[in-house]
Amino acid sequence: MIHFMKVELRKGHMKQYIQASFIASIVLLVFIYFIAFAAKIEREPGFQQYTNIYLLTSTVWMIFFLSSQLCCIGV
Repeated sequence: MIHFMKVELRKGHMKQYIQASFIASIVLLVFIYFIAFAAKIEREPGFQQYTNIYLLTSTVWMIFFLSSQLCCIGV
C-alpha cells in the first residue's frame, strides 16, 4: 500500500504541495505563538484567549489561501 502511495506522489508531483503546506503550517504555528506572546507582554485582553487568536489566524489563513488560488487561475 505504501508503495502505491509513493508511486502516486511521484506521478502527481505532489511533493512541492506537501512541502509548501508543511512550511505554511509551521509559519502559522509560529504566528499563533507570536500573537500570544505579544498579547501577554502588552497585556492585551482581547488576544490573551486562544479562541480570539485562532479566529485571527484562521482569517489570515483564508486570505492566504484565497490569494494563492487567485494567482493559480491567473486573475
